[in-house]
Amino acid sequence: MIINRFNIDKELGKGSFGVVHKAWDNLKNQDVALKLSDKNYKNCYQMETQVFSVLSGKQGFPKLIWKGEFKGQLGIAMELLGDTLTSALKKKIFATSEICEIGYQMIQALDSLHKFGFIHQDIKPCNILLGSKKKKNYHLIDFGMARSYIDKKTKHHIPQITESAFKGNLVFCSNNIISGIQASRRDDIISLLLVLFFIIKRGLPWIKSSVTVKDIVNCRMSMNANQLNKMVPCELVDCLAYAQGLSFYQKPDYDWILNKLKKCKILFELDKTDTYKIRKKRNKKHLNKKTTLRIKNGFKSCNLMTLNNSTIKATAPEFSEEFRQKIVVSRKSN
Repeated sequence: MIINRFNIDKELGKGSFGVVHKAWDNLKNQDVALKLSDKNYKNCYQMETQVFSVLSGKQGFPKLIWKGEFKGQLGIAMELLGDTLTSALKKKIFATSEICEIGYQMIQALDSLHKFGFIHQDIKPCNILLGSKKKKNYHLIDFGMARSYIDKKTKHHIPQITESAFKGNLVFCSNNIISGIQASRRDDIISLLLVLFFIIKRGLPWIKSSVTVKDIVNCRMSMNANQLNKMVPCELVDCLAYAQGLSFYQKPDYDWILNKLKKCKILFELDKTDTYKIRKKRNKKHLNKKTTLRIKNGFKSCNLMTLNNSTIKATAPEFSEEFRQKIVVSRKSN
C-alpha cells in the first residue's frame, strides 16, 4: 500500500456532500476521479460505498477503484469518465434522439439501482456523466442522498410516511417530495423525465425567472400541465403522466418506459426537423461566430452553475402542513 497513493491534479466538480478531483493513482498508475468528503458526512459516505458494493462497473455506473481515508477525509476513487451532462449542455445542442438515448440508458440504470433496493433521490444533469473517450454511454453518479426502500427487518417495501424535512433537489424532484411524501421508485423516474424535459425545452418554467426557494415552489404549485408539456414529444409526456400516476409502493414498468423512449428516438432519427440534422447542415456552411456562440450559450438563462449545487435540506417550517395542502389542491386542479 502506498501512503500517498493519490496526487490531486484539479477539481472536477462538487457533489452533494463532497468535492471531486482528478487525481493520479500511484498504485494503479492511472487517472481517477477522487471524491473527498468531510467526516461529518459519514452516513452519506457509507451509503455511497454500499451502493457501489453492488453496482460498481455495471452498465450505467462507474467502476469503484478504492475507498478509505485520505489526508483526514473520507475518499472514494472511481474510474475517470467524461463531462457531466451539465457541462455537455454548454458545449452542444443535443438532438431529441440523443436525449431519448440518455433517458433510455438512465432508465436502465435506475432499474438496476431499484432492483438492489436503493433509490437515488438526487437525479439532476450534473449527476449524469458521459463516457470517456467520447463513448456514447452515460453513467449515474453521486449516491450520498440514496436510501434503501426495503425494510431490513421485514424485507418489504418501507411504509409511506410524511417527511419532517425536505431532502432533495427542488428543480427536478417530484411534486410528491415537495408535498412532504417520502421518496419511492416513482420519484426517481419522475426526476429523470424532468431532466429530459429540461434539455428539450432548454429550461423548465420554474427556473427561468426563479431566484429563491419560495419562487421555485410557488411556480411549481401553479404549474399547468399543458405549459410543462409544451414542445415535448408525446412519448415523453406519456411517460411522465404514467410515472406521476404510480402509487408509492408500485413498481414502475421499466420496459414500457424503455419502449416509449426507443420509439421516440427512432421517430426523431428519421425526422428532418431534428436539431441535430439542422445543425449538421449549418456546419457545412461554416457557422459564423455569432451563431456558434448562441449554440454554446443556449442554456445560459437556465443558470446551470447554480443547478449544480441546488440539492438542499430544508427544515419542516418551509414545507408546513398548510403549504402541503395547497400543493395537493393545486395538483388536483391541474
